[in-house]
Amino acid sequence: MPGQPAEHADLNRNFPKSGKPDQAETELGQSIWAFAKELRPDWVLDLHEGIAIHRQNPDSNASTILCRPDETTRPIFERALAAVNASIEDPDSHFMMKSRSKTANGRLARAAMERLGATSAILETTYSGIPLAVRIRQHRLMVNRILRDLGMVSAGSDDLVFRAEGDTETIWIAIYQDQGVGGNLA
Repeated sequence: MPGQPAEHADLNRNFPKSGKPDQAETELGQSIWAFAKELRPDWVLDLHEGIAIHRQNPDSNASTILCRPDETTRPIFERALAAVNASIEDPDSHFMMKSRSKTANGRLARAAMERLGATSAILETTYSGIPLAVRIRQHRLMVNRILRDLGMVSAGSDDLVFRAEGDTETIWIAIYQDQGVGGNLA
């Protein structure tokens, strides 16, 4: 985050850490965390970008779904992978699932899993050499497939505002579509 000291510059390292108080470290992080605690979501999908495709560079988490799948969630994540990979011709560029018991300390997905009991996943595209429009589409394909499996939407991935058919309760789904804090729109 521009203007923040180095230890707070990455918003996604500012959420409550394991073994620490239930407090985010920055004003924006505190607002997001308070909102998450108020909603107590069953699922948290955290959208990210990495530098290099994981299949080509194992040091990067890009082009992966980072999650802790179980017998119920594994098929959901596998269908999200199939949806995004169907849009990618080169098999060496396909997304893959990385099962992780823990993600980096201070990430929203980890805090939501540990403190709120949410099923969480990080859906990570690759920004090096992949146009922004393609990366946005990849995120939308994965999110839409997961939301369809959860019965939350019946619309396609190109619809931004939708409601599950026949649903009588209010369910809000937010999709933020813009550059993040990295500033690279290539």
